Amino acid sequence: MMRYKIGIIILAAGKSERLGYPKQLLKINNKTLVQRMIDFAKALEVSAVYLITGAYHHQVERELSDDDIHVIHNPDYKNGMGVSISVGVRQAIMDKLDAVIITMVDQRYLELSNLVALMDRFANPTRIIISDYEEGSGPPSIFGSAYFDELSKLTGDHGAKPMVKKYYNLVSKVSFQRGNIDIDTPEDLQYLE
Repeated sequence: MMRYKIGIIILAAGKSERLGYPKQLLKINNKTLVQRMIDFAKALEVSAVYLITGAYHHQVERELSDDDIHVIHNPDYKNGMGVSISVGVRQAIMDKLDAVIITMVDQRYLELSNLVALMDRFANPTRIIISDYEEGSGPPSIFGSAYFDELSKLTGDHGAKPMVKKYYNLVSKVSFQRGNIDIDTPEDLQYLE
């Protein structure tokens, strides 16, 4: 069986306005959320890891303990998550990848097993696989290279949701029950305990 070249795009560009300080640098078990995601990505042994930074680029970069990743600063982070996705996908196109996993740093209950489940389900560059939450669905998700051109042109705050809707008949889901729980407000900090 052919082994696909899969990369992972870690979205860490946001300003954390509702929280008031960089959530990328919050810690769980003495590890920042951004480093936790990088460690998951490295454990997956993917072909490339793209960390998309923005608002707190310098602070995030200073905290990284691994230089074997592509840190890509998105100066247009204010124009929404879609722009950060497009920045990562453009690099994936240059690196000739077959698929990318798109994930965020602030999904508290994301574990390595959730990412493995996505990769295990991926069998074709024309497929999209998303996480199925107890309430809703979304990232982490995996998009085959058939969607790279459209992903590379994304803008706005909706991320890849419009594409999932557009190609829904080609979408598969993997279970991630608590995927809708992320860290956005001071009240959400309870999930870090």
